Amino acid sequence: MRDISFLHKINSTPVPAPPEILCQSATPAEADMLRILALDAIYEGNIPKEKLQKRLRYTKPWHYYDEIFHEDFSCKILEQQYAEKLIALYEENPFALEGSNMRESCPYHDKLNAIGILYKKDGSLIDMQNGVLQGLIEVAANLKLDYREIISFTALRDQLKEMLSGNTREKRYAHFQKYLFVQKIEDHAHFPELNGQRGVFAKQDIPAGTVIGFYSGDAARIGDDMPPLLCSWPLATYDYKLSFLLARRFIQSYVEWTDGYTLGNAMKLVNSAAPMASSRRPVASKDAPSYGNTACYFGHFKTDDSHCYITIPFYITYKAVKKGGEIMTYYPL
Repeated sequence: MRDISFLHKINSTPVPAPPEILCQSATPAEADMLRILALDAIYEGNIPKEKLQKRLRYTKPWHYYDEIFHEDFSCKILEQQYAEKLIALYEENPFALEGSNMRESCPYHDKLNAIGILYKKDGSLIDMQNGVLQGLIEVAANLKLDYREIISFTALRDQLKEMLSGNTREKRYAHFQKYLFVQKIEDHAHFPELNGQRGVFAKQDIPAGTVIGFYSGDAARIGDDMPPLLCSWPLATYDYKLSFLLARRFIQSYVEWTDGYTLGNAMKLVNSAAPMASSRRPVASKDAPSYGNTACYFGHFKTDDSHCYITIPFYITYKAVKKGGEIMTYYPL
């Protein structure tokens, strides 16, 4: 991790302007992540919409620095707090990127587990506030496993309801902190190509049927500015109940994606347990490798957010995970 402690070693030295700090980032994606985390902290979770519209675009990533270089704060005290928060985020992040190792170019910070679920390109935010599970696609994505083999609908709905009531961000963060930790992989037991990358591991024994968390990130539409597909899951948002009821069963018709590349929580670092194969067909549960333990389902929720209805992916353990075990799921091959 690079040492930038020189930025605030002496109290008499003015704190650098935020753009100067952000330009120390290894990639525009890392700068985007740090900027949003810092803004989220100083605005206490209520970032102004116009600031959320200044986001990294994949087609012209390096132009992002030009866009944020002239970011204006009418309040100098706020700007000072913002700069100090950026420095703190740099220094406390064991996963800070280095330009020399682009295998780790997907930025991550522990505080990503405590921000909103979805950030839309117009600057609006979906937090799944008071979300109630209305139904779900019965079979896991890319794994032929019916959720009813793991847990009843009522038990699943109650688990999710607990996570989505009250201060949802605080609860999600506490949930991640209770069950998970992220670390670099030194010697992977099954996939040597993952050595040097990051994985998600169990902090304690996790029972089967435990909801690990939602896959969060940026919400984009197909054709907008497509994100790296390895960090994406489909999703759908609806303003009206009728369209929700008609469309929610057809995942192939979804035209939106949740892109976890920049703002995704720890779920974006869950590695695949899918064996090498030439087929894109889902893995049959009887053929699933023993080290796979987590499935991704698409839940249909009614929420108090600006979009009343949403279909979004979440992860659930389908077998017990021992303390220290890696959380592994199945992705398209």
